[in-house]
Amino acid sequence: MRLTCSDAFPGRPRTANPGEKTSLQQLADYITAHGDLPRPSTAPELHRFVRAQRTRRRQGSMTPEEVAALDALPGWCWQAPRITDELRSRAKDMHEAGLSYTDIAKQFAAEGVESASGAITWTSSGIRTMLTTNEQRKAVSSSREERWERRYAELEEWTTILGPLQRRNTGMDEGLQRWMSHQKAYYRARDPRMTPQLAARLEALPGWFWEHAKPAGRNSRAA
Repeated sequence: MRLTCSDAFPGRPRTANPGEKTSLQQLADYITAHGDLPRPSTAPELHRFVRAQRTRRRQGSMTPEEVAALDALPGWCWQAPRITDELRSRAKDMHEAGLSYTDIAKQFAAEGVESASGAITWTSSGIRTMLTTNEQRKAVSSSREERWERRYAELEEWTTILGPLQRRNTGMDEGLQRWMSHQKAYYRARDPRMTPQLAARLEALPGWFWEHAKPAGRNSRAA
């Protein structure tokens, strides 16, 4: 689903880059790719945007056009799902019994299990979030950021010592090469993990390039 409306939605800093996709477009792309609304553990910035729009609706500060644009998104709901302790306990028991997050999500979907606030699309990431504490989620996020910074520092050191990156970087650690490939895959797939800020830092490295065509809607930046 591709939306082309202007970025009239507060909840996220405006960008100085007119070619960057709007928050609503990013949300539509995320739903298309993942089949569900963003969660704090999967796309924290988009999750904050969703919460901001729900708050604006409750406060009566949204225009009819904004309401209609969000209502048109598959799976959009104006009230965040509320998970009861009973349902959380059942999911925990199922997981401890050996069922994966995916298995639990499939079983809940097959049974038509609803949240306390109504229908919900069950996904493995949703079950994981339900069974994970805030402290655990923060630890995972922090660990992911630390790994990214460590790999980036290794790549930056490579370019400082050996010069600009090439299509074939002979002698480079295989793990670092895989990390580079993953960053490019995230970029091409418009994965929320590849933020504009991270993309800009990679493009600042001498010789960095995005393999194949860049995703539509992104402005070209100098490498």
